[in-house]
Amino acid sequence: MSEERRRPTFYRNLFAGLCFIFLLAGLRFGSARAFWGCMVCGAFSRTAMKKQWPDPLYAETLRRRLRPLLSFLFRRGAD
Repeated sequence: MSEERRRPTFYRNLFAGLCFIFLLAGLRFGSARAFWGCMVCGAFSRTAMKKQWPDPLYAETLRRRLRPLLSFLFRRGAD
């Protein structure tokens, strides 16, 4: 039972992604609310990392389903 425990990163990545989306929306539309949303999501992302929020039960299933869809982002080298 010496299985290595994975660090919980689901909420950190979720809020970091939302942070970038709000940042781009704020830059594109000049919306103060979008910049505020960016700051809030950034704060939640940092809090999730510092407090080690546990991953939800469906996180691993979601990772397995999304990995093939997003594999083009992680490819290295020529095919």
